[in-house]
Amino acid sequence: MQLNLLNVGHTPRPKINDKKVHTKFVEALLPKVLRWLKSQGDNPPDSEIDHIKSELFNATQYDYDGHRIAMRLNVIGWETDLELSEILDSASNFLRFETRDKLIEEWIVQQVVLPEYSVGTRVSFQVGLGASSEGVITAINEKRATYSIETPIDNVKPGAQKLHHVEYEKCKKIE
Repeated sequence: MQLNLLNVGHTPRPKINDKKVHTKFVEALLPKVLRWLKSQGDNPPDSEIDHIKSELFNATQYDYDGHRIAMRLNVIGWETDLELSEILDSASNFLRFETRDKLIEEWIVQQVVLPEYSVGTRVSFQVGLGASSEGVITAINEKRATYSIETPIDNVKPGAQKLHHVEYEKCKKIE
């Protein structure tokens, strides 16, 4: 049975700033940071790991820039360097999104998320902070639970189209 994602009671799609996504991201980041600590001559005992995770969680929660994250850690007593900044930068820009994408894949299976519409269906959807747009579904990405939707580009060239990747639950069929 297909889940109606707009019904109250469903588990919402994982988002990049969700606590669960961020917690899993920090768990994936931790081994990289521990390797760096060991390379600096610091081999923290197991009893300090939760504290390190907590500091990483707080420092990385709302920032994706490795240098600024390293500066936050520096303020609380870490002796950071360029190598750690690069580790944090790479992880924040790739590992964080990879973690979110894995959780979305799990969510799709757990919630039995299936596309409601097929290729060729005309739909409306929200763009940005409130503007709505209309277009035609040209492809379905079941791995991410998104539609590829082409919309006309006004004032460019006759027939020009823009491609949007829109979450299933944000689309409504136009009758």
